[in-house]
Amino acid sequence: MSDGLSRFEELIGDVEAFRLMLDGAFKEWMGAYNVLLADTGEYLFPKAKEQEYFQPFCRMLRSEEEGERLCRESNRNAALRAAQEGEPIAYPCHAGLIDVAIPILIDGELIATVFCGQIRPKEENLEKEGLKKAQQLERELGFKAGELVSLWKRAPQISEDELNNTKDKVWKLISYISKLGHERLELQKAHQKDRQRLEESEALERIARELSGLAGEWDEFWSKVGLVLEQMTEVIGASCAMILIPRSATDTRGKLVVKAVAQLPIADFEGKLYSLGDAILCKVVEEGKIETVPFREYRDPDTICGSITQFVPSLAAELDEVVLVRVGLGDEQAGILLFFLNKERDVSGSLPIQEEKGTLVHLASLIGAAYHNCWLYQERQRELILRRGWLRRVTHQLLAPLHGIQGYAEDARMRLLRWEQWDLRAAGWTEYKVQRWKDELQRWKHSFESIVWSSHYAARLANNLAWVVYIDGQKEKEEPDLDLVEDVGGLLIKCARDFQGIARERGLRKVEVNTQSVARLNGRLCVNDDLFRQAVGNLLDNAVKYSNRGTDILIEGEIVGEWAQIRVTNEGIRLYSREVERIFEEGHRGKEARRRHPAGTGIGLTVARQIIELHGGKLTVQPSKRTRRGWQTTFVISLPISTEGCQEEI
Repeated sequence: MSDGLSRFEELIGDVEAFRLMLDGAFKEWMGAYNVLLADTGEYLFPKAKEQEYFQPFCRMLRSEEEGERLCRESNRNAALRAAQEGEPIAYPCHAGLIDVAIPILIDGELIATVFCGQIRPKEENLEKEGLKKAQQLERELGFKAGELVSLWKRAPQISEDELNNTKDKVWKLISYISKLGHERLELQKAHQKDRQRLEESEALERIARELSGLAGEWDEFWSKVGLVLEQMTEVIGASCAMILIPRSATDTRGKLVVKAVAQLPIADFEGKLYSLGDAILCKVVEEGKIETVPFREYRDPDTICGSITQFVPSLAAELDEVVLVRVGLGDEQAGILLFFLNKERDVSGSLPIQEEKGTLVHLASLIGAAYHNCWLYQERQRELILRRGWLRRVTHQLLAPLHGIQGYAEDARMRLLRWEQWDLRAAGWTEYKVQRWKDELQRWKHSFESIVWSSHYAARLANNLAWVVYIDGQKEKEEPDLDLVEDVGGLLIKCARDFQGIARERGLRKVEVNTQSVARLNGRLCVNDDLFRQAVGNLLDNAVKYSNRGTDILIEGEIVGEWAQIRVTNEGIRLYSREVERIFEEGHRGKEARRRHPAGTGIGLTVARQIIELHGGKLTVQPSKRTRRGWQTTFVISLPISTEGCQEEI
């Protein structure tokens, strides 16, 4: 069998079983029979079996190319006539024999035609007319005289009753076969609908995943919507699609612009405005009755006609339906989805348009929700820009007076240190007065150290806020200017000096820099002085807050492979292994940290890591180890070793 039998096999089934049923129906039939397929124009049974299914006259006639053509043409015409009448017909063929055409119709579709006959008519007039046709064919096709006519005369003759009995018997069989084919077709349609629904459901799930996390720039959003329209166009078998939205939120004239298309060149629509104020929707309100609704009153998905053809004039004549679906954009704004459908090009073709409209409504809701998310993202970005500007101004205003306070407090503290050097006994002061003066100086010294530390703390907090504002506003990291550090110990001592006073005030012994170990790093580090001091200051601030009384904070240096490491170690609260990464998250503070120092902001370690990473390094922390005086925790700054000095920008 050829591939052309696929439609017959699809709806009828096993060809061999069908042949056996026909053999049973034609058991006592003296004539010949065969089956002509409607979709291919070929006979069902192969040429090898023509000996069984054609009379000798027909076999000889078909042996000539022109004879074969005439026979096929006669059969095709008879098949169409029988299909139009919807029942078997008996007719004289082009060669003067009587044939019967019995159509196999399934839901009005002609699948095949059973031909039986190739018998001589018994009526005298018909027999004479048929003999003349045979003689004419014999001459025209070049057969020997009497060769074809003799075979025609040997064709069997049967009565009209016998012919009708056989015709009725086969018609009953064909009617039963058609009924089975109809049931099979209905099952196929149901299966195809289920498969189509599944494809549409899967497509919607896929689209929902693609659109759910979509929040960014508008160009990216509309590009993604265009891809979504391409997917849905393929799923429902539409020719093309587009989405239009109001040109602005304040547009009261109903002007729309095309934002995304599928199977259409977007360039054809750029800069053009469309108005749907006069467009008409066709609504089928009941069988055979259509109601028209102006677009401005439109709410539900429906088929649109009329002036909508202005969108794609080149396709207007080819389109069967244009489905329009409303897309809610929030704040009473709405866009529209247009899907242009052509039934002949609809490769899916399994769902009625009404069901596909339901799918498109779901799609419109997904696009509307994604549009709202994108709009919220844009609003949030605008708010963040305003907030960053406000924070930038506030931190700038805070830093100016704080630097003044730091300077005055430091000057006062240095003056107290000079006063401590005075020899008051030589000036005649009694021991009692000298002691009282020293005690008073010590109280003033502690007070000014607290002022210095508090101003440093406030300045550090302001700098951290300024950094967060800066880094959030950067789409791409701007690498800082770096300088080679010749005296790493001196730089770290400056960092530690700001915390000595508050460390003593909180019962710590000291903040110590191991100058011997950090000396190995001299001339091998490239850092931005201000940013590096801010990062180290955040680590020391963290260590001071969470160290136990009577302990030291130690700063050491080490070379490990191609990295220069600076370690800040303290003994205090425990850092669990599960918190090793989380403590660098913005706003995260452990339970013990919140208990020990409730007022923390949770951004110091985040800023420190970002600054070190901007230097091309890493900031890590090791889980705490138990010691005699608490839990020892070490933060490690790892920076790449510089072997050729620092460039102006890395």
